[in-house]
Order: sequence, then C-alpha cells, then structure tokens
Amino acid sequence: TNQDTGLIRLIACICMFIDHAGKMLFPQVPEMRLIGRLAFPLFAYGVAVGAVYTKNPEKYLTRVVLLALISQPLYAVGLAHENRAMYAVSFLENPLGACWQFYINSWQKPSILFALSLGLLILLCLRKGNYTLALGVYILCCRASGALDYGIHGIHLMLLFYLLCEHPALCFAATFSFMTWWSLQGIG
Repeated sequence: TNQDTGLIRLIACICMFIDHAGKMLFPQVPEMRLIGRLAFPLFAYGVAVGAVYTKNPEKYLTRVVLLALISQPLYAVGLAHENRAMYAVSFLENPLGACWQFYINSWQKPSILFALSLGLLILLCLRKGNYTLALGVYILCCRASGALDYGIHGIHLMLLFYLLCEHPALCFAATFSFMTWWSLQGIG
C-alpha cells in the first residue's frame, strides 16, 4: 500500500541520513555506515513496489528523474564529491558558464537517484511490455555499472524486488542476502 511504501521510504531516508552523517561527521563510528547500507535496498524496494502499483508511471518516473537532476550538485558538494572540473570556469568572469560547468561536472559521481531512475525506467518498460527498451537501458546500465551506486547489482536487486513484489518475506530474504554479499565484497 502507499502507507507501507511511504514508511519504507521514510526509514530509507533515515538510514541514508545516518550513513551520510557517519561519513562526513563521525567517520570513527563504522556502525553508522553499516546502518546506512540499508538505505539502497529499502529505496530499491520502494521503487519496485511503486513501479508495480503506480497509477501514473510517467509522472512517477518524471518525479524521480527531476529529483535526481535537481539534487545532483547538492549531493556532490554535500558529500565532498567535488572535482577540479566543477570549478574550472570563474563565476565572476562567466556566471552562466561556471554554473553549467559546475552542474555538468557534478555528474562525475552520480547520486543514488541516478541508479534508482535507471532501474525504475527498466521496470516501467517491463510493466508496459516494452522489452526492447528495457533491454537497451539494462545494457546501458551494464556499461555504466561503475558509475552507479551498487553497480549493476543494484539494478538486479530492483528487478528481483519487482518480480517478488507480492512476496515481501522473499524481498526481506533477498535484502539480507544482498547486504551480506555486499559487505563481504568490502564495497561502499
């Protein structure tokens, strides 16, 4: 239901906040990062359930993509993912060029919303029976795996949740397995 997915998204936001606070403010407390690692599977589950039950798939996708586009530079600055290219043009000499350069180069390390947007696009294509476009986006995700939070495995998790959406207990088991595997990889 909408209330259930809303609660899941709220919990995911809290986990992500704890993760970011742990990274930026309390790096000596690894438990905060561990709690934060739950955010992606929770968001992935929320996206999959949303893809199944939304009454307006285009509006849903548009909202997630717009959130990704708007929040990207804030993410880059807030989590210290800045790079020299973001500041290559002087704001005083060329304000529009500097803003453009800053924005475009903030995408060198995309936020979690980039992976969630691509995963959602695949799921909505599957929902509509557009398997060719779903496969094309999936191949793009495979090629861009290094730029995606959790790589192609995050996309796989969204696909798995989409298939198991009617079975939350199996989704929980999948999340536990995914997080166990992820922590053994030493990634994140």
